[in-house]
Amino acid sequence: MALVMMGSLALIELILTVLFIVVLVKQFRRDGALKGILGIISCGIYTFIWGWINTRNCG
Repeated sequence: MALVMMGSLALIELILTVLFIVVLVKQFRRDGALKGILGIISCGIYTFIWGWINTRNCG
């Protein structure tokens, strides 16, 4: 049971990492290098909020 849970958590972590990278790339392209670097430095919090606010605009 624990092995299945660990596998599920690893899969979720992989998906979240891929989504973080996708949003970060869109952030670099749309708002420039300064906000992209801020997204990296803030450990994803700024990138998460930016992606949440711009959900409808990023298409």
